[in-house]
Amino acid sequence: MRPAWMVVSRDIGTWPISRDIATLFPANVVRGLVPRTHLDYNRPAALAFEQQQFAASYSAYHGMVFQHLWQMARAVGPENLLVLDVHSFPNEPYGISRANEFDLILGTKYRATVPHGEPDRAFAAFMQARGYAVHLPDEESAHGNGRQRELFDGGFTVRDIASRHHVNALQIEIRAAKFCTRNSAVAGTRLSADIAAFLAANYWR
Repeated sequence: MRPAWMVVSRDIGTWPISRDIATLFPANVVRGLVPRTHLDYNRPAALAFEQQQFAASYSAYHGMVFQHLWQMARAVGPENLLVLDVHSFPNEPYGISRANEFDLILGTKYRATVPHGEPDRAFAAFMQARGYAVHLPDEESAHGNGRQRELFDGGFTVRDIASRHHVNALQIEIRAAKFCTRNSAVAGTRLSADIAAFLAANYWR
């Protein structure tokens, strides 16, 4: 039986989108190569893997992320950085009603991972203006009021980065069927270009 902690799905087709963003904008990119069914990089180390053989991969991934952050923060200041943690989601993931109506689901732990300014709202507005349906949880969602907490509200990676490095971090969940498959390559390429355009308009090159 699969352990309860283990992820049973995987991110589909996110690497071509991330790669194309970095081709169009000079971003540092770190890619996790081990499938999430074996190693979930988006969890604390104690919960990320069951087999010890994956410990080195986990440490190397997060170590590289933090090395890039340290170097860039020294160069331009942590308040001028934005980390994007890119994932994909199926048409109807558990935890968000009407998720199949959205192209992008943004997670900031209800704005806890954006200590500087409003990059989450700026990104959402930018992408909406370009025709994407974007879901961005607001601060009130964190306080209940009869509302269901959402699945993609910002995972371990963006929370850890924001708390340890005081850097803005935004989790981006991309609708897999529409942007992340071979049949949706054209739409995925356009998405990469639009994300790169946001970065070019708002961040140091």
